Amino acid sequence: MNSKLMTVEELAEYLRTTPGTVYTWKSMGIIPAKCVKKIGRKLLFVASQIDEWLNM
Repeated sequence: MNSKLMTVEELAEYLRTTPGTVYTWKSMGIIPAKCVKKIGRKLLFVASQIDEWLNM
């Protein structure tokens, strides 16, 4: 299964918040680790995992 990856900015827009809040939520563990892929220094978020997390 090839799920869409979102940037911090795309996720912030999707969640109607700011990129700073996304970084804070990620560092606090509010956004589960399974939702995050780190490629080099870039954080990407798995859209299907984000949707699953939001529907919990």
